[in-house]
Amino acid sequence: MDANTLPVSDDNLIARAAEGDVVARQDLAARLRKLRWMGSDDEAKLLAAKVGARLSGAGIYSEGVQNTD
Repeated sequence: MDANTLPVSDDNLIARAAEGDVVARQDLAARLRKLRWMGSDDEAKLLAAKVGARLSGAGIYSEGVQNTD
């Protein structure tokens, strides 16, 4: 299996996003959108909380994936 095809953990993506990795931020935003689309709101909220705690407004929410409900 190629390293490019291995799944990347949320924690790894969050760490990379915190270091300024734009692709990691886009991947996190896509994961949040997918979780919401699949109806996994609780999972999406947990991931958003982890991201928010780590990035603290570093731009991940600018893509409209955070729900304010």
